[in-house]
Amino acid sequence: MSASPRLLLALPFLVGACTPSEVTARVGGALLQVDGDLALADGDGGPRDQQDIGTAFGLGSQRASPYVQVDAAFGGPRFGASVMWLRESDRGELDRPFGGLPAGTVVESDLELTLLTLEASYEFDLGFVRLAPGVTGDVVLLDFVTTEPLLGNGETIDDAVLVPLPSLRASGDLGPLTLSGRIGYLEADRDRTGGRFLDLEATVEWRVDERLFLFGGCRRVDVDGNGRSGDQSFDADLAVTAWLFGGGVRF
Repeated sequence: MSASPRLLLALPFLVGACTPSEVTARVGGALLQVDGDLALADGDGGPRDQQDIGTAFGLGSQRASPYVQVDAAFGGPRFGASVMWLRESDRGELDRPFGGLPAGTVVESDLELTLLTLEASYEFDLGFVRLAPGVTGDVVLLDFVTTEPLLGNGETIDDAVLVPLPSLRASGDLGPLTLSGRIGYLEADRDRTGGRFLDLEATVEWRVDERLFLFGGCRRVDVDGNGRSGDQSFDADLAVTAWLFGGGVRF
């Protein structure tokens, strides 16, 4: 038998192996809030003392964001992705120098933060609970601009970081409810653009019928690291808290 007929015979099995046994889509909203500290230094100078983004830049208010999440199960292997973002603008007064801006400068700041999460795991069904060890990849896109309004002098932090976190998800059913929690953690060498990263999530689903459900939960992402934006070095110790809510379909 030639290679082409063999391939045609194997095609249904290949397609079946690549077809997910279950797909879950969640659509809703997230109430996001960012707090923590930032520090920025010019050139090769080490980052100066960090300052609170609330008092220094006027940021830290709760903002609404769309929330989208998709999961696909292939028997044991599971893959998922979610995204949410925040944009906030306000005015504050610098507690300490920030790049080329001296302490005491009144600044107008704009923060855009996007959090894209990719998850790959293998689920083990233990009966009363399902455990899924794996890797969670958090892609953090940070675009921060602060400007002294009178003279127009300003500083920018524009960075994208991919953080692969070893993670563990646990879930279980309680009547019409499904409870789920996930933890991911990584601590890397700070001298090489590393730091400490923590990702916690807890959700509850209420099944309306076999396919439809409502969900709610909370997620917290802590990023304590450093990096470079252009020719400047920065430190970021930020915590993102998100209250999640919405509905979904499973098929």
